Amino acid sequence: MPRFLESDLIIDFPDDVNVVQLEKETEKVHGMQPVDFIFTHGDHTILLEIKNFRQRSDIKKITSETLAKQEIVPKARDSYSYLHLMLRDHNDFFLVFLFDSPLIEYIRPLLPVLNSSINRYLMKEAPEPWKRQYIKRSVIMTPENFTTYFPGISVTRK
Repeated sequence: MPRFLESDLIIDFPDDVNVVQLEKETEKVHGMQPVDFIFTHGDHTILLEIKNFRQRSDIKKITSETLAKQEIVPKARDSYSYLHLMLRDHNDFFLVFLFDSPLIEYIRPLLPVLNSSINRYLMKEAPEPWKRQYIKRSVIMTPENFTTYFPGISVTRK
């Protein structure tokens, strides 16, 4: 069972799930900032980005759209571009942003706004919208609901 530690979360993938730690695979590609992991779930390729918000200053990244515009969406775009160039873009892509935080009660009301920002920037980062919708859907999850949608993958706090 492949086990990874990311942002103080331990993620265990079943042996039958083909998971790639994309940051490691692309570390020699100058300037590329990929998501943490990719894996296949049914007919979908999941781009998985994981963050742990530990400080109140992290909340400002959400409200100012910095997190969506400068971190999450560029990582999704770089990941998709890499997979496309490597001929590994046969499935629909879904972006899953898995986050954990001791400040969850402060952050939870901001999640719909964050998800809306992510979706908006996935469609249009430049003055003109992208001609191709490269991510079919994005969703924000916590460790608790992640395992509900992806049975067999366990997420525990370190």
